Amino acid sequence: MSEYDVFLSHYSGDAALAGALERELRAAGLSVWYDGAEIRLGDSILAKMQEGLQKSHYGLILFTPGFLSTSTGFRWGEVEAYLAEQLAGNRTQLLPLVAGVEHVEYQQKMPLLRARRYERIALNKNGRASRAELHRVVQVISDVATLRTLVQLVGREELNSAFGGLEGRLVSTRKVLMASGNDCKELVESRSGFLARALDRGVEIKIMCVDPHSPTAVETLIKIDERFDEATDFIESMKTVENVLTKFRTTYPNLFEFRYTPIAPSVGLYISDPGLPTALMKVEMYTPKPWNPLQLDHTS
Repeated sequence: MSEYDVFLSHYSGDAALAGALERELRAAGLSVWYDGAEIRLGDSILAKMQEGLQKSHYGLILFTPGFLSTSTGFRWGEVEAYLAEQLAGNRTQLLPLVAGVEHVEYQQKMPLLRARRYERIALNKNGRASRAELHRVVQVISDVATLRTLVQLVGREELNSAFGGLEGRLVSTRKVLMASGNDCKELVESRSGFLARALDRGVEIKIMCVDPHSPTAVETLIKIDERFDEATDFIESMKTVENVLTKFRTTYPNLFEFRYTPIAPSVGLYISDPGLPTALMKVEMYTPKPWNPLQLDHTS
């Protein structure tokens, strides 16, 4: 597991810019692998790149005129071979940073990174980046570097064990909560107290529920939700839910929003604090009950 959020590599002549960038990264709450990582005349940066990238979730390389200059004596053959190996195996996550270098020159000198997005740092006439510009760039880096994608086939019990259950997720939400599908019913029926306390903390909550007044939606829902055998079961159960939803919308008009969807989704979503390092997204796939995977007849 990575020890750091980002690794920062730079040319020694850009120590002032790199140092200011590092301070902004740390101020944003990111952990930075930065031992000076200074590239000196004639240095091979391969070992430092390997060490830093192996320890970090994301790699930042600051491309400047000094970094790209052939007079510095960089062993680009080593660097390019290493990057090629890492990129081919999807083992390296890179966000190049470009300052003071034109797009055409950057692409010519770093052909391996042509298809990879880079972020430009605007410099003033003195060749420096303003505090506001560094703050903007760090926000971009933070949005990228703190994004974690975890794809697993897990059951509800495994999910609750890993993230503390629905109550724990509600308590830990700081800014925004969005839910759709059957999570709407579960949240309102069983966790309305937790929802109210989250709203009291200023959490913005948006919920989308299956419309109990839509015959098409209800008919589809009872096919994918094993809790309901008849359409009337779901319709009756939604009466209490509607009352609570209406009360929340009246009490918290600026924070709470709910809508009905005229179709029953085959995917249920639960998203908390999108954009924050603590973001969590749960996705549930629903299939008609009983689940009938494709049966292939090999006898014919």
